[in-house]
Amino acid sequence: MENEYARIVLEEGILGLLLWVVLIARILLVDPRKLEGPFERGIWAVCLAGWLQAFVGTGVLSSIPGTMILLVYMGVLAPRRQTQLSPAPSWAPVTGIRSNA
Repeated sequence: MENEYARIVLEEGILGLLLWVVLIARILLVDPRKLEGPFERGIWAVCLAGWLQAFVGTGVLSSIPGTMILLVYMGVLAPRRQTQLSPAPSWAPVTGIRSNA
């Protein structure tokens, strides 16, 4: 097999390939214009180039430093959920020890 995607199918099956494709699509379908600065846009371009080269059979996931760098870059680009803590309501009881004085 001279294709990274075909190698994934051989090792992990159709379900494994679908999971990889969903992960890759989730990362690469981010609009690069909405990324924070040129650093993240460059990371996006490197990830895109890496996964496009996988069709040629360059061994994207079998290279030692390249795989780690690609996956770290994908982690940087992973969509993050913004959780916002709401303040406690003003009617919330104050906990503590009461004195009976």
